[in-house]
Amino acid sequence: MKHFSKKIIPYFILRNALICLGLFALFVIEFQLDEEVTLDETAVFTKYALIIAIVGFIVLSVYRYLYYKTSGYKLTDTQVICTIGVLFRKQSFVEYERIHAINKKQGLIQQMFNLASLTIDSGSTNTAHTAEIKIIEDVNLIDELVDKIKKYQNKEVIEEVVQEEKTVNNIYKFEKKKKLSYCLLNIITVGFSMLIVYTILLIIDGVLRLTAQVFDFITFEVLSFLLLALAITVVLTFIGSLISVFIGYYDFTLKKTPDSININYGLFEKHSNTFSYKRIKSVRIHQSLIKRIFGYAELTVDVIGYGEVSNDEAKEKELKGVLVPLCKLSEVNDIIKEILPNYVPDEKEHKSISYFAFTHIPFIFISIFTGITLLFTNVYLLYLKLNNYALITSVVICLIYILITLLLVIIQAFHYHNHGLTIKDHKITLYRGGLIKETVVILKENLISIERETTKHRAKKGIYTYIIHYKNNNAKNTIKVKNLSKELENELIDLLIF
Repeated sequence: MKHFSKKIIPYFILRNALICLGLFALFVIEFQLDEEVTLDETAVFTKYALIIAIVGFIVLSVYRYLYYKTSGYKLTDTQVICTIGVLFRKQSFVEYERIHAINKKQGLIQQMFNLASLTIDSGSTNTAHTAEIKIIEDVNLIDELVDKIKKYQNKEVIEEVVQEEKTVNNIYKFEKKKKLSYCLLNIITVGFSMLIVYTILLIIDGVLRLTAQVFDFITFEVLSFLLLALAITVVLTFIGSLISVFIGYYDFTLKKTPDSININYGLFEKHSNTFSYKRIKSVRIHQSLIKRIFGYAELTVDVIGYGEVSNDEAKEKELKGVLVPLCKLSEVNDIIKEILPNYVPDEKEHKSISYFAFTHIPFIFISIFTGITLLFTNVYLLYLKLNNYALITSVVICLIYILITLLLVIIQAFHYHNHGLTIKDHKITLYRGGLIKETVVILKENLISIERETTKHRAKKGIYTYIIHYKNNNAKNTIKVKNLSKELENELIDLLIF
């Protein structure tokens, strides 16, 4: 069993020092913010906080030293073995043929010590953050380990077989021009959303002025504040996008070898992700409304063990495996064809057959809610004999109801237009989404099950929603395509027959 690199000892010492120093500063600053605290009390608190920080640093450093002495890894002919832990030791075994993804990550402090973290995921769980094996090693040794694992996966014996150098094709590079386009699209999206809200407020203000001439809902000061808030939001969005793209996606490259895909990116935290083609569960094409208007798209893949969290809520955690952060929609098929020819999406053949099915239930709930609200509001205000305000309230509520209904009609129109699917012998192409359009391509062998749902009324008209189950990297392993024909059921079931 080989121990991790000795460099992890100073690496852990520095990291522990920064953690303890940060917590010490945080507690002291928070204590000093209390106006009732005297200088003597502050000095005493600082003294004890410093002692606790030093003791914590020593304990953590001793623990990490013992962690180094008791942890290690080994590559056999059939599997990777890793042992970690001090008080509770954990030994993990992952066979080469079961490896889904190999991810190399190098944080800023690790770069200072020329270290990197290697995670090896077998796909036994459906999240990339619970990989079975994590090795912290010298970055050069990490690269050697990755090469050895790849060779073992191809059933090659390293000592006996001299492998010819594999050809590596650079498929995609996230260039500065595309990054600027990415930032501008984010700004337009945020600005467009805020302008819609402001427009609604101005419409309400105009109605109020007509119904009550002395009632100023939006004054000049309020309008100025809203415009200032819009400008600040746009600026912050631009800065955030620049940081996210030019630092988070620094030197983003997509490379292809005969048996795997390699994705590299990051400045302060470097990522190198490698996975074989057979581990890919689906390919997705994402388009927000603004991206659709300007003809751009984003490509992601579902690979168990590869992805970044896109939702912080644990129950709804989703992992986003970026393949191409941004490209022209006209380039999508060419890129997919070059990387994953089996995943090129087919043209939509079966479309949603009912617009009413998208809007029926939402309209009922909104109408009931609005009707009850108007009724009780008007009865109450008329009882108080505030007829003018009752009129104003009724107009405002009706206006809000009309705007919400109009927005719902537009969104459901997008759903009706987008939903559909195409079934071929070896794959299924799913079209779904409203304002955000998504195309998902799943191969036949990656499907788990297919179910349908409907209501009694829709069943009479042959309208069904199909739920496609397949194993992926998210908490939910389903995709739902709504309001399609009943006749598709047999074709979908045939996909499950091998």
